[in-house]
This record gives sequence, structure tokens and C-alpha cells, in this order.
Amino acid sequence: RLSAVPYCAQHLSLAPWRGLLCSLIPNLLISYICFVYGLAALLSIILGMFAAWNVYLISIGETFIDYLAGFHTLNAIS
Repeated sequence: RLSAVPYCAQHLSLAPWRGLLCSLIPNLLISYICFVYGLAALLSIILGMFAAWNVYLISIGETFIDYLAGFHTLNAIS
């Protein structure tokens, strides 16, 4: 039966990075949590803006593909 032993409480002779990692774990954990929540917020904002843009395009009777096709042909004509 395996017991749950935290990584830093266990002696690992073949892990040369153990001392550095265990000294940085509190800061690393806080940084990781902030990064993950920030990334989730950023993705939510970007996807929300994209959804709002699609709602706008649908409300004027277009789709995103039609918008891109029209934009491409307008640039080709100019």
C-alpha cells in the first residue's frame, strides 16, 4: 500500500533540483494560481467578446464566414 508523502518531506538522492524546488514552492504555488486564474479570465474575456461579435453579426444578417469572405474580396478589389 502506498502512503501519501509530500515531495519535500521525502529524501530523494537522485533529484538534484529538490532543494531549489522545495525552497521555491510557496512562491511557485502562488504564481501558478495567479497565472491560471489570469489565463482563465483572459480567455473568458476574449471568448466573450468573440461571442458578442457573433451575436452582432447574426443580428445584422451575416455570419463570421460571410464577413471574412466579404473582407477578403474588399481587400482584393482595392
